[in-house]
Amino acid sequence: MVAEHRPRWKTLLAFAIIYFVWGSTFLSIRIGVREVPPFLFAAMRFMIAGLVLYVWMIARGERSPSRREWASATAIAVLAFVFDYGLLFWAEQRVPSGLAAVMLATIPVFMALSEIIFLRTQRLTLRLAIALLIGIGGVVVLVSHSLHMGGMPIDPAGAVALIIASISWALASALTRILPLPST
Repeated sequence: MVAEHRPRWKTLLAFAIIYFVWGSTFLSIRIGVREVPPFLFAAMRFMIAGLVLYVWMIARGERSPSRREWASATAIAVLAFVFDYGLLFWAEQRVPSGLAAVMLATIPVFMALSEIIFLRTQRLTLRLAIALLIGIGGVVVLVSHSLHMGGMPIDPAGAVALIIASISWALASALTRILPLPST
């Protein structure tokens, strides 16, 4: 088996696109929720994206998911899009977009915890516990620095919504491993 070697510039370009799209998402949401109610704005964004992807899938000749797969996808979508993104869109009316992005950096911590608690695919070792604490500590440091930069105080309801959003995304990710989903 021969490993495919991509040019380095393609890898760097892919990362640059990811960082630009991911980073600009939070600013776009912040601007959008000033004009459109947050849950309506989120619903419009993901309904359009979902319909485009579904039409593309059918156009490529792939079969539609079974009822069981639709039920699984719906459960994951409620956690990932209704709770995670719905709360993110709502919170961006109350917290700066950069702070929202930093607070959602807790998702990997909650994913690790969901693997330990729900999936039981990880064990909480001393090394992992230290890594999780460093990750959370980094977010705390970044959030606390933003408190002292002359900005408005962080809205507690917005901050709590962002933490719940992170937990919701982590749970949705864990469910993708155990629920029946369409094959790719």
